[in-house]
Amino acid sequence: MKPKCIPCKKEFASQSGLTRHLGSKGHEKVENAPLLAIFSVLIVSIINSYIRKYRHNCWECHFHNNRKDIYKGHLKSEEHCKKFKLKINKKYKCPDTNCGASFNSKQNLDRHLRSVTHNMSVDEKKQFNVDNGKQAAINGFNSETYIYILLSKLTIMNFVKCVGYNGNIYDIKYQLKGEKCIRFLQIKTISWSFGQNRFTMRTKGSNCYKNNTLIIGVDNKRKLFCLLLINDTITVEKIGFYPNSKNETKYSKYFYLDHKKFESDLIINLKKSIILSSEIDGLTTEQQTEFYSLQRLEIKGNSNDISYRPNLTNMSVIDCFLNDFNVQHKSSSRHDFHLHKIKGDNRKSSYSENDNIHLFVFEIVNEDNINNFFIIPTEIMIENGYIETNNKKYLGKISIKLPFKKNGKWSRPKHWSLKYLNNFDYFKNNMIITL
Repeated sequence: MKPKCIPCKKEFASQSGLTRHLGSKGHEKVENAPLLAIFSVLIVSIINSYIRKYRHNCWECHFHNNRKDIYKGHLKSEEHCKKFKLKINKKYKCPDTNCGASFNSKQNLDRHLRSVTHNMSVDEKKQFNVDNGKQAAINGFNSETYIYILLSKLTIMNFVKCVGYNGNIYDIKYQLKGEKCIRFLQIKTISWSFGQNRFTMRTKGSNCYKNNTLIIGVDNKRKLFCLLLINDTITVEKIGFYPNSKNETKYSKYFYLDHKKFESDLIINLKKSIILSSEIDGLTTEQQTEFYSLQRLEIKGNSNDISYRPNLTNMSVIDCFLNDFNVQHKSSSRHDFHLHKIKGDNRKSSYSENDNIHLFVFEIVNEDNINNFFIIPTEIMIENGYIETNNKKYLGKISIKLPFKKNGKWSRPKHWSLKYLNNFDYFKNNMIITL
C-alpha cells in the first residue's frame, strides 16, 4: 500500500514523500479538509510507518525486523525452533563437552575453535566481554593520541584539536595552513581477528558519518595503517586485510605497511576530509545541551577565580576539573537527572565512592533556571543515599530530582540541595592535597 494524501488524491513512493507533501504549499490545508480525510491521512501514515519498521514479523516469538537477512536468521534460531518444536539444524558441534556450542556450518565451528572464548564458561565469557570492552576503550584512546601527535608534527597544519572526548562522532578537528575552514576526521583501531586470521577495522558501527569523512586506522603495534573516505565503504560496516595472503581483497588498497607511504598519502587526504561549521555538528541534541552547559560552567567558574579544564578522555566518569577537583557534570531541561553509568554489559549502575568523583554539578537548562549550578560534594550525595558505598550501607540511586524555580518561586524551598546552589565558595574553603 503506497502512502496516499486523501484530500489531494496523490500517491507517494515513501512515507517521507507524503510527510514533505503535507507541509508543502501545494497540499490542501488539513483544516479545510473533511474530518474523514484527516483521519484517513493519519491512519495511512501510521500503517505505512509500522509496515516499514516491522516488515518481517514472527508473531509467535514477538520478533519484528525490517531486514530480511536478520529475519531469516531468526527462523533458524534455537528460540524459534523450540517454540514450534522444529528440529534445530545445527550439524557441527563443538567437541568440548563443557562448551556445548553448535553451528550451522563447519566454517563457523572452525572459527569458534580458534576463538579466545573457546573453553570458557558462561560467567568467564561475560567477564571477558566486560574486560575486552574496557581494553577496546583504552586502545581507542591510545590510537587517537598517536594520530593526534602525528598530525601535530605535520608542517601543513595550522592547528589540531581532539574533540572526541565530549561524545562527538568525530575525533579530531584541524585547520590546514592557507585554509579558513575547519575539517574533521575519525580515528579507528585496526584489530587482529584470531578466528579469521586477518586484521579488521570497523568503518561505521553505531555512528553514521557524513560523506567525505576521512577515516584513519592504526593497529596497536603502530605497524599497520589505513586511509579511506567513508564514501569508499558506504555499504559495509567492517573491512579486512589479510597480511599473509598473496591475493589482494577489495579493500587491501586502503591499508599501509609502509609508514612513509602512509604519511605522504595522509597529507593528500587531509585536504579532502569533511568541512563542518562547528564541532557541535557532530553531537547529538543531548550532547549539545551538555556542551553548552559546560561552557557556561567554565565562564561562571572563571568569574569566581576557579580554573576549569575538560577531561580529554571518555574512559572515565570524570567530565571536567574545577581547581583540580574531579567533577561529574549533568544537564537537563527537566528537574530530574540520570545518575548512573553504563557497565560493559550495558547495564545501568549507580555511581560509587570508588569512582573518585569529588563533586557533582547539575544545571537545569530552561528559562527560569539556566546558569545556576548545584555544586554538591560526593560525601553529601552519599549521606542522602545517592552513591553506593563499599560497606553497602547505601546502594545508590540511578536518578535524582532537584528543586526548580518557576515564576520566581522554588518548587521545594526546603530541599537539602538548595544549600549547594552556586556553591562556588566550596573551592575557597577546600583544596586538593597531592602527595
